[in-house]
Amino acid sequence: MRTIMPAAPAPAYPLRSPDRASGQPGVMKPVS
Repeated sequence: MRTIMPAAPAPAYPLRSPDRASGQPGVMKPVS
């Protein structure tokens, strides 16, 4: 289950990634 990229960085990105609330994985947005 840890193989999912959007699942691992998700718990560490929501703090500084408001995109996750929009329904996004929070991986492509914060990285951009």
